[in-house]
Amino acid sequence: MNTPNLGKVSICIPTYNRPALLEKLLDSILSQTYTNYEIIITDNSDTLETKDLIEKCYKDECIHYHKNEKNLGMDGNSLRALSYVNGEYFTFTPDDDIWIDPKKLEKQVLFLQSNNNIDCCFSNALHIHHDGTKHKNQFHSDYSKQNTCEIIYPISLQLDQKQPPEFVCILTGMMRHTMLNIFTESWKYGCEEYFMWYLGGSNTKIGFCYDQLVAIRDGDHNWQVNDENGTLTNYRKNDRRRAQQIIDIWSDLLKTYPTDLIMFDKKVEKNVFKMLIRLLNKEAFGYTFLFTKLGTFDFIYLYSYYLMKELKKGLKWIKSR
Repeated sequence: MNTPNLGKVSICIPTYNRPALLEKLLDSILSQTYTNYEIIITDNSDTLETKDLIEKCYKDECIHYHKNEKNLGMDGNSLRALSYVNGEYFTFTPDDDIWIDPKKLEKQVLFLQSNNNIDCCFSNALHIHHDGTKHKNQFHSDYSKQNTCEIIYPISLQLDQKQPPEFVCILTGMMRHTMLNIFTESWKYGCEEYFMWYLGGSNTKIGFCYDQLVAIRDGDHNWQVNDENGTLTNYRKNDRRRAQQIIDIWSDLLKTYPTDLIMFDKKVEKNVFKMLIRLLNKEAFGYTFLFTKLGTFDFIYLYSYYLMKELKKGLKWIKSR
């Protein structure tokens, strides 16, 4: 597709020790019908395999490869990739996913070009195992059987559910450059949640393509981020680090966008607080000041939820004896 006038797409790929999977992703991108793009690769790998792969097999001038002198963590690596964005649009994709539709860029660029009031366009995604086979549990993002794109409101912010009924995956998205600052801010917290919570909390309209444009690989992601001491830690395996991440995201969003987050109602506050209880137990109640829509009876309910959680934990321990 010869459409240089429709704007360059900056494709950000943070990578870490997965040259074989990165190769599959790059091949799928280079097969796209829309060709006005740049590929930005920032490499956290502690070997030279990825560097050698790029230098040997991917000499295309549209590929910009940057080897980090040290492991920056997923957060630092992502921030570095985003710092090189200069396209009118940008995408963000891990090194282990695959673009399964050769018209992914074409469809999303054309949609955004046709809808100047929309800043993001997402799509359905195929969920696959690490070996590439189809996962039995697919994402709940099949809004419609239509084979088209349209404007919708984003996720319903049912944050307590593992698979909300309206699932929007950030890894399928294309965003305008105007969204770069808030997307970059998200990765200062080590994940995409800041960005997605803002979209859902503000009930921002987004574009959604019903086609499965991307295959999202299950597991084997790099959740390492730098803690306050500069030490790499996996926030998915560290309850205290994960809780602090949620607290920081929640409090900063409320401070920065006090009037935008119209969907942050009492139900959402309860769900976020439940997340903190699961991670911090009783210590979570030290952060009640962040949840201004909850009243006395709400906190009585939440404390009962905490006590029931502790009771179940105790019963489980007794049965194991």
